Amino acid sequence: MGKKYIDFFKNFIGNKKDTAEDGNKTEEEKNVENVGNEEAKQKTSEKNGINHKNDASDPLRILYDDWCIKSGRSITSKNISDYIVEAICDMPEAQKYDFETNSKKFLLHFRLLANKRLVEMKKSIEMIEKKKESDPETQEDTTYSVDFEIAVHFAPKGIAAFIGVLPPIGDGKAVDYDSIMNSLQNSGIKAGVREDIIHKIVDEQIYFSIFPVALGQFAVDGKNGSVVEYVPREIENLYNEDKHGNIDFKNLNRFVSVLKGDLICDIILPEDGEDGFDVKGNVIQAKKGKAASIPNGMNTVISDDGTKLLAGSDGHVTYQNGKFKVAKVMDIPGNVDLSVGNLNFPGDIVVRGDVLSGFEIRAEGDIVVGGMVEDSFLFSGGDVTISNGMNGNAKGEIHAKGSVRCTFLENTNIYAEGNIYVDSLVNCKVYCDKSVFVTTGMGVIIGGSVMAMKSVEANIIGSKANRKNEIILGTMPHVVNERDELEKNIKEIKNTLDSLEKNITYLKSVDELPQQKAGILKQFEAQHKIYSAKNVSLQEQLNEIEKQIGMADEAYVTCGVIYPPTRVDINNQSMNITQVTQNAKILLSAENEIYIVPFI
Repeated sequence: MGKKYIDFFKNFIGNKKDTAEDGNKTEEEKNVENVGNEEAKQKTSEKNGINHKNDASDPLRILYDDWCIKSGRSITSKNISDYIVEAICDMPEAQKYDFETNSKKFLLHFRLLANKRLVEMKKSIEMIEKKKESDPETQEDTTYSVDFEIAVHFAPKGIAAFIGVLPPIGDGKAVDYDSIMNSLQNSGIKAGVREDIIHKIVDEQIYFSIFPVALGQFAVDGKNGSVVEYVPREIENLYNEDKHGNIDFKNLNRFVSVLKGDLICDIILPEDGEDGFDVKGNVIQAKKGKAASIPNGMNTVISDDGTKLLAGSDGHVTYQNGKFKVAKVMDIPGNVDLSVGNLNFPGDIVVRGDVLSGFEIRAEGDIVVGGMVEDSFLFSGGDVTISNGMNGNAKGEIHAKGSVRCTFLENTNIYAEGNIYVDSLVNCKVYCDKSVFVTTGMGVIIGGSVMAMKSVEANIIGSKANRKNEIILGTMPHVVNERDELEKNIKEIKNTLDSLEKNITYLKSVDELPQQKAGILKQFEAQHKIYSAKNVSLQEQLNEIEKQIGMADEAYVTCGVIYPPTRVDINNQSMNITQVTQNAKILLSAENEIYIVPFI
């Protein structure tokens, strides 16, 4: 082994004495110097029947080729990195523990160990050469021997450990079971040890390969809770319609009736997870499943065991603002007049008669009026239905979180977050977050303005009397108002933060700050933290609201006849109707221009 071994490695480390003393070498050049220059290593490989131009300078390739030559093994033509990791990537656990990524990281560790061995070889061989130069007749044994070496690498969070073994050289010790176990123990590995892998390495004397020597157990997080709903959130066809699309406001088939204790939802409770462990025996805590958000609204109760949502009273179930509620209906058998007064009720209100001038009705649920409404004020958390219409005399208002349905609306301001269905609109100001439908009965819009997010559909817009009409689309009034209010609040908070920052900067610049002013500084810093958090929260709300704005490419107007003067505005683009136009659909083009197409 002696002379042949020395001659082999002299080709990799020869002629390096001068460059080794050059202190100006880069780190990369010094690393190359440790394992020999490229030309010398390639020459040595070709001399032994090996041609690996792509990885000839790799310390692992140098050691591997030498080992194969000395042990009479065939040399792989594959890149040495691919050869080392090929076995591990085909294992059943490869995907679960991400062997591919971890093996690439392990190669860096393994390569450093190989490089260290080559450096030590170089030093030993240089010492032997010096002895031979000083005493050519020496009979000292020049055989170089070294035991096997083990590299251990941990996956992130210690969920797995990997092992690779460099072979012995000369008369060095071969890998054995006890040595591997001692190495694992010294590395702190206590759990998930793969005895089968260790025996395979020892029995087959496998070197230059990576194996998972220990595998931990991933924690299994608990399942989140959930809710199974038995009442529909939205009820289709709330009102009976005939074949002509006329709505029967007298027969309202829109309630899901329940009795106290009836089941509304099943609540599936969250489950505990299953803890795991890493290869060092540490417990990996599993996350408990999150409890479901329970949609328990007004007049609902959760069962004692927490698994059911029940009706808390007799009434009808509706779903609004993410919650089920059981509404107890307030039934007014006659008119809303001086004998009744204003109404404020946490459920639905049904008025069998009229709502006279100047009265106010507030309901968290729906408002249904069987007669007509004068210049009054209706505020509903749900829908508003008026059987005989409303004349607000330029003072009356309707505010609805849901839809508005009415035979006619005159001289009234209407604010609806849902759709509006009406036979006629005369001199009204309409603010609708969805669509306005004026297609039943006369189906006419005369005078006033209509602002809607999605669409306006009418039989007739305007009149021969040249009443001015305004249609504005693509803007959600409800959301725009919220946006404007948030922007106002954010501006005020930023002004406050600027003022606080100036005061804080000034106080911090003062040397030997008095105790009283030091207390003021702490107050300013605490206020700055509070206002900063509030600013972040409001900005997040503003970002969410802005996502809801800007759907004008889907907005349109359809009408059987449209009379001038009418202005149509879509996404701040305007068109003035200057002549009578029939069967028209008005919409916005991809070029952001308003145009008219026939509508049948």
